[in-house]
Amino acid sequence: MIVTTHVMAEAERCDRVALMAEGRVLACGPPASLRAATGTIVAVIEADPWQRAYAQLAARWPGTTLRGTTIRVSLPAGADPRSLLAESLSTVHVERIHATDPSFEDAFIWFIRHSKPVMA
Repeated sequence: MIVTTHVMAEAERCDRVALMAEGRVLACGPPASLRAATGTIVAVIEADPWQRAYAQLAARWPGTTLRGTTIRVSLPAGADPRSLLAESLSTVHVERIHATDPSFEDAFIWFIRHSKPVMA
């Protein structure tokens, strides 16, 4: 069965996924494999003021995204988020920062930014 959706939670339940952008396949495989293939971790940051923190991080780290007022920065796997992001966060109060595995949505964004189209 083939399913098309723009809802990442739905796509992640499939056995095999083809990630597409602008009508082209960027990557194809099981969702867990696609997340792992990014070779990244995600730093999750809560800071005050979050707007300044986001602007400063986005200027230095292009993979920066927002989920509400929580900032997410894609970093190389094994990186220490506190040391890598310290300079960008020096003018804000960091309430919390921790590393997590990339979500399926994080992986999709990573593939959009880093992949050359492939055939499924």
